[in-house]
Amino acid sequence: MNIGLGITNGRGEGHADENRTALQTCIGEVRGCVCHGYTLAELRQMCGGDPSKIRQTRQRTKCGSTCGMCTPYIRAAVVLERDTLPVMWSDDFRELGISPGVISLLDPPSEDAQAGSA
Repeated sequence: MNIGLGITNGRGEGHADENRTALQTCIGEVRGCVCHGYTLAELRQMCGGDPSKIRQTRQRTKCGSTCGMCTPYIRAAVVLERDTLPVMWSDDFRELGISPGVISLLDPPSEDAQAGSA
């Protein structure tokens, strides 16, 4: 499955592949829950690849209970069967059918919101 980040260069010109690589170089990939010290690989193993066990695993590990940033990544890791994920925005999670949770608070303002504040 291809996960496009839809990042633009600030002038509205999309260069998703270039920007995705640049963003990952700057901040790396998501590998787990930094608040509670579990990797996505460990969390996936605890879930046994079964998305229905994510809630139970989160309750047992407390992952997602502090800042909440890892919550959609845990679900994406289990669904996509991946131990690392690129940094993703709300739209990326929604394309996968996953609620972005607190990630949506970090999204850049939409063009409509920017036009309304001008």
